[in-house]
Amino acid sequence: MMHSPVTLETTVKLSEPMLRAACDLARDRDQTVGQIVRDALAAEIRRGRRGKGPVSGDSRSPMLGQERQVEPEEVIDF
Repeated sequence: MMHSPVTLETTVKLSEPMLRAACDLARDRDQTVGQIVRDALAAEIRRGRRGKGPVSGDSRSPMLGQERQVEPEEVIDF
């Protein structure tokens, strides 16, 4: 017997600039915004499982618990 994968439909709140950027990216890649979001979330989950350090928005060092300097090009303010 085959089991179908469990899926969840949810709502994500995005600022208008972030939504516009996501729509532009999706259009450029010929994808949906939903696919862009799923791909980004999957990449973050993989990075977290590999222990690649803090994810965006977290400037603390995972090993030392100390703040690290965030370079301006790392910060994208939506």
